[in-house]
Amino acid sequence: MRGTSIYQPHDRLARSFFAYPDIFRGLVEHYLPSWLVDGVKLDSFQLASMCIINDDLIEVRGDICYIGQLRNDTPIFIFLEHQSTVDYMMSLRNIHYTINKSVDYMNDTDQRGYSQTLPYPIVITLYHGKALWKAPPGISGLWGKLLPGFDNGILNLPYQFVDLTRTPVLLGKGHPFLQSILLLLKTYGLETPMDNESLAQLGNIMASAKTDSRIKSFTAKISRYILDVVNVAGGIDALEKLFFIPILGQEEGKKMSATSIDDIKTKSELKGKLKGKLEGKLEGKLETLQNNIMTVLAFRFGPVPIPVKEKVFYCLDFNLLETMLVKSLEAETVEEFTSHLS
Repeated sequence: MRGTSIYQPHDRLARSFFAYPDIFRGLVEHYLPSWLVDGVKLDSFQLASMCIINDDLIEVRGDICYIGQLRNDTPIFIFLEHQSTVDYMMSLRNIHYTINKSVDYMNDTDQRGYSQTLPYPIVITLYHGKALWKAPPGISGLWGKLLPGFDNGILNLPYQFVDLTRTPVLLGKGHPFLQSILLLLKTYGLETPMDNESLAQLGNIMASAKTDSRIKSFTAKISRYILDVVNVAGGIDALEKLFFIPILGQEEGKKMSATSIDDIKTKSELKGKLKGKLEGKLEGKLETLQNNIMTVLAFRFGPVPIPVKEKVFYCLDFNLLETMLVKSLEAETVEEFTSHLS
């Protein structure tokens, strides 16, 4: 069983879960280096923004941002950037997010005095793609060979890299919801079918958190991801028996299973239009075009209206997106650009 792909399903799943501090803390505590974990106050993490790294660049990636403290009370930003494909310019993007968020912080708190400080940035890249990650760990790796003294400062800011495809998920470590989402992302990255044993394991992990008030919502989100992008060997029957019912009980489990079947039928009507359009390299090309359009609009005209963002990000027509990119460069106003979207 494999459902119809949706745009950026991995990002949506990651954002849905890691926007909760208790789940995010588990990722930091169990998957980052000990020197970093020992140096931060895990209980200080507060969500600073979800998806919105900068108002002008909303939805241009930048999954999650938390603000917290080091052990000595120095403020920090922690960015979580999720990747299902290799991005060689990852370190440059991370610097871009860091600068934008620091400027936002300065403006919001009026941090302009000589004695004021900005939060120190920590960037996490969570990767679950099949290809080997070959991007430089820091922006200095994007330059040619530098002379001594030129490779200091922000050029040496590396990102913390977690490769789920090649790292075992630490079962029993962190919240069950954390273990569940990492198992799912790993399954997708390995491009292997989810057999009944793996599905039962996922169901049991989720069921261990059945007293959590978020259990029904998170079960629905995970099942949506499974139906959309994960190949489940046993089909919807196995999903009901091994996943829904152990987590939600007989009545609620069957009800959510029936809802999922209806969802599959609805999505199958779009299969002909969407078949293959979000697979392989084309998915990355669509995403790149969409992000480039938003970056150009934000740079030229300031904050991009939400209706415009929606039309750009929900567009899956490669040729139309290329036309939009040209128009974003040619238009004199955002209104002129919008007139070409209808």
